[in-house]
This record gives sequence, structure tokens and C-alpha cells, in this order.
Amino acid sequence: MLFIEWAECLYRVMPLLSIPESHIHTESDKRHQERRSNSAYNGNNFLEWFDTDFLKLQSHPGNIPHSRGFNRRDVLKIFAAAPLALSALFGTNDLTASQIVQGRISERQQSTILPLIIVFLSGGASAKETFNPDPPGTLAELRGPMSSIQSRIPGVHLNETFPELASNLHRCALIRSLDTGSPDHTPSMATAVLSGNQTISERVGSRAANGSVPYVMLNPGSTWYGLRDAFRISHSFAPLWNRTGRRFERPQIGNNTEIEGRLRLLEALNTQGVRSDASDRMERFQQTAIDLLRGGGRFFDALDLPDADRSRYGGTDAGDRILMAKRFIDAGAGAVTVYEEPESVAWDRHSNIGPEYNRMNRPIDHAISVLMREFHGCILLMGEFNRTPRVNSRAGRDHWQFGNCAVLSGGRTRGGAVVGRTNPQGHITDGGVLQRQNLYNTIRAACGEELGPMDQKIREMIQ
Repeated sequence: MLFIEWAECLYRVMPLLSIPESHIHTESDKRHQERRSNSAYNGNNFLEWFDTDFLKLQSHPGNIPHSRGFNRRDVLKIFAAAPLALSALFGTNDLTASQIVQGRISERQQSTILPLIIVFLSGGASAKETFNPDPPGTLAELRGPMSSIQSRIPGVHLNETFPELASNLHRCALIRSLDTGSPDHTPSMATAVLSGNQTISERVGSRAANGSVPYVMLNPGSTWYGLRDAFRISHSFAPLWNRTGRRFERPQIGNNTEIEGRLRLLEALNTQGVRSDASDRMERFQQTAIDLLRGGGRFFDALDLPDADRSRYGGTDAGDRILMAKRFIDAGAGAVTVYEEPESVAWDRHSNIGPEYNRMNRPIDHAISVLMREFHGCILLMGEFNRTPRVNSRAGRDHWQFGNCAVLSGGRTRGGAVVGRTNPQGHITDGGVLQRQNLYNTIRAACGEELGPMDQKIREMIQ
């Protein structure tokens, strides 16, 4: 009801700007239905909601009792509804709405919390084909289809598909003995990123953004319900994914060529001499509507990748998404999760694991290594669980809750730390670490948050 009432009030503001329906309602009913059926559509995301449901209301004026015009009661509704709606979407009551979409904060305000980028390898990445390859003495029937490469940390190897990360591993902390608590996808995702009803991206993002969008989710069209239950995508800013063009898009809101003149007229009519908190809130809310009509402003420039930057990150789909995550942080976001799912199966390979991992791992290796050199914040690279030590009859690996791996870098991370040992059979030999809460708190600490004495963390990974 909050959004409907807000839409109703905003609709009544539009006559003040004299914006014709033809300038903002440019999508047909068919396009509207296509967007609603798109898995990336998020009804709680204001920008997507504005671009679909609100414009849908514009196309059926009879749905809104607007004929009585715009009065003082509507102004009061806007005063009440706008900050609540924006805070529900973006996680803070101190947020200046126009700053969200206009990207007006030129530099991050002083904060002790560093921003966070998570690159999540969906499906459950096999440790033996990523960050904990077969150790010496592995029985022939347990050996995987790929070889290993020596890292900068003596005695520590990575899979052959991560040569650049191996050369940068001394800057990272690696854990190889996480117990996810379940061999199922969504529960394991939750133990990785969720504590109570708040994801690590929400927690860190709300502290690191300090004036912009706390939590951005880059999801290339996945329909997996874990995005809702574990990653709480409805509490993030999630750009629209174009399935056909395989790219993220700006909100499809047309520009109005007459808006500047109408705004000058509105300013001339505004003769109020005394300012108040309420009038300031009204002005910020009005500016948000204007920014949206102009197409979103500089914050959405993060979606436009310069060719030189794309080339530096590898020019691949994975590289583009990782670069985009950095650009959103540069624009003021506090945390970005890249839900890396190049296709529906992704790292969940129950068959033919060698060739598929060889194809998917290498773009990640290059892009994450460039990010580590350029990004001044924390980076987490992981999947939800490990895969079985023994290759199955289809040359793949099945789900395995033990020995999951995570790579953490930046902030207070202890570079060169390696936690966890497994034997040639893939069994954890040092007791292991429960993924639930321990990893969550370790990321908090790496980003600069002071933990309480009872907060469990992976001590070896933090300085």
C-alpha cells in the first residue's frame, strides 16, 4: 500500500511539471508483461517498479482518483511516504534520495568500514578444481581431470585454471575446511552470506556506503530461489537483466525535452521564504522524481563499461560483471554481490567437470586478479559448498558439505594465511570450521568492523 499511495501522490505532482503521458509511458502492455515475467524483475526495487507498475498506472488513469488534483493532503502524504519508501528500499533514513540516482557524492565520506565485493560461484565449486587441488599421494581413482600450479605461498597449490590468482595468493587468506552444514544449495548459500535476517552485503553495505546505495546485486538472469531466501535480492538494488542482449540495462524512462523550462516555472512560482525540514524533504523527493525522469543520472553510469576497462578485465561476461561491481562501488555503493552464473548449471557439474571448469574458471581468475590490484576494499570469492572427493561415473562430482573453500582479500585480511587441511581422500584433518556465522563475522572483521568478544570468527584470517 505504501508504494501505491506514493505512486498516487507522485502522479498528482506530474501536472505541476506538465509532463505529457506520451513522454513517459512508452512501453506497450506486452513489454510490461514481459518485464514482469523476467526473473530479474524485482517488485521491491523502486527503479524497476517505477519503470513498470507506475507507468502502467499512467496508461490507465482511471485506476487512480487523480481528477480532484493535488492538494495539501497529498503533500503530507508525500512527506510521510517518500522517506519511508526509500529507506525500505535502500536501508537508511539518512539517505538523500537524489544522491542515490544522481551519484552526487564525489568521494566516499569518512568511514572505518571498507566496501565489499563478493563474487559468488553459483552451484557449488569443487575444491579440487579450484582452490584445493589433489595433494601429493592422491590415489589414482580419486584424482581429478586437472593439474595444479604452485602459488606464491610455499607448499600451497591452486588448480591450473587459476595461474594469476596463484601469483597473488600471498595477498589473500585462503580457507579450505569450511563445513557448510548441508549438501543442499540454498541452506549452504545462507550459511555463507546470511546471519539472521541480514546478509553480509547488507550489513557491510549500510556502513560503507555512507550516502548512497548500500547493497547492489548483479544477477545475470538467474531464477534460483536462493537469491530470494539467502541473498535477499528484494533488499538490494538489482539492475534489470536483458536476456536477449545479455547485459544489464538502465531503467527505461524517457527524457522530457520540456522539463527544464517547466522546472524554471515551478521555481518562479515557489515563493516560500521560510524553509523547514518538511519543505527540504519535499524538495529532495521532488528532485528524485526529476532525476528518474532524466534517466537515473550518474549512478547508472556504472552500467556503461569503457572499452579500455573491459579489455583490462578480460573482455568476457564474467570480467564485465566484476568490473561493473567495482564501478558501482566507485559510484558510492557500499557492497556488491556478483552472482556469477554463466549458465543455469554453472559450477554445479555432476558430469564433465574438467572441460567445463576450464572454460568458466579462467575468466574469473583474470578478472578477480585485476580487481585485487585496483580495488581498495574487501573481496570474497567462493561458492556455496564443495563437491565430492571421488569423481563419479559421469566424470563429474556431486554435492559435498565438507572442505568448502573461500578466498578473502583486502582490509584487515592476513595475507598469506592458509586455514584448513584435507587428506588425499578429501577429508578434513584439522577439525574444520563451521561456515555458518564464522565466515560472516570474519568478513565483518576484514572490512573493519570491531567484533564483540562472543563473535566467532576465523582468527587466522584476520590481522
